[in-house]
Amino acid sequence: MGGVQKKQPSEFAAEIIQGSARALVAASVERMFAKDPSLPVRWGSGAFQKWVSELHARVDQLISAARLHRPAVFVANTDWARRAYAARNVEEKDLALGLMCLAEVLEEELPAPAADALRPYFKGALAHFGTPLEDEPSPLDRCGEYTDLAVRYLTRLLEGKREVASRLILDAVASGVPVDRIYLQVLGPVQDEIGRLWLAGEVHVGEEHYCTASTMHVMSQLYPVIAAAPKREGRTVLAASVEGNAHEIGIRMISDFFELAGWRSIYLGTSIPADDLVQTMIDFEVDVVCLSAMLTVHLDVVGDTINAVRAEPKTADIPVIVGGKAFLLDTELWKDLGADGSERHPVDTVDLAEKLVTRGRARL
Repeated sequence: MGGVQKKQPSEFAAEIIQGSARALVAASVERMFAKDPSLPVRWGSGAFQKWVSELHARVDQLISAARLHRPAVFVANTDWARRAYAARNVEEKDLALGLMCLAEVLEEELPAPAADALRPYFKGALAHFGTPLEDEPSPLDRCGEYTDLAVRYLTRLLEGKREVASRLILDAVASGVPVDRIYLQVLGPVQDEIGRLWLAGEVHVGEEHYCTASTMHVMSQLYPVIAAAPKREGRTVLAASVEGNAHEIGIRMISDFFELAGWRSIYLGTSIPADDLVQTMIDFEVDVVCLSAMLTVHLDVVGDTINAVRAEPKTADIPVIVGGKAFLLDTELWKDLGADGSERHPVDTVDLAEKLVTRGRARL
């Protein structure tokens, strides 16, 4: 006789926190302000609400990491926040205080097993405070022989000259530069560099969105070249970002690489609900699904989407490949979510899909 699988203590903790997040965050912020009366002065108007929003973000990340039993994921997210604070000349001691107060409140409010399970998450994150942040290499280092083109493209974007930037790329392709090189050594690195500049406080959200929209425009202009690639029968991929994930360029590039390899690609774009994704898989008789998650808070949705795929008899045996920056924090995350694989590189993703379709997901 089968039984209900017992939740791990960290999953139990995540469930409790999810249901009481608002009250737990408010109590944590109140404790912060009691311990450091200078916070309202230093953070100005709306200081309390700013910290409610900040700690809500940390709580969401904690919930995602705890459900996956991955303290290292929470530590990595906290380091990312430290880097953003440092770039904006905000003292990281305030973030450390917020985490300490959150840890204290959870210790007091959660049942002992749940509280015990979360200690490694906070211990690991807080241990990094006070240590220097390592310099991150520029993504432009990946550009190789196309570094000059990438730098000129980025410069034109930051100058607000989208038409000039687009022409640089279109002229390069017309002169014989393959589209896959443009994606891997120009557009991809430039987009990552823009993200790095935003994290470093050197560009604001409006500039980042402008550059991203411009690159999407360029990719659309290149699509006729991609569509002209020789096609073959019998290979269809569905590519989409999971519900809640509004980031598109990465999964769009994956879709285009499949087309360059001769596949038929069903590209759905961003934030696709699981039920709709499953129905589309059925409608288009796909062979492989590629799902993208940008943030760790999207990982639960990835798992739920894969569960929906497996629950439908018509799609249960279709391989699912996952990717996106959320999976770079831990190379084994895909296994816990029930996926069939994960690759960082678009070419490797296509190769994995070929193997999964040829050999079958159960045999790989």
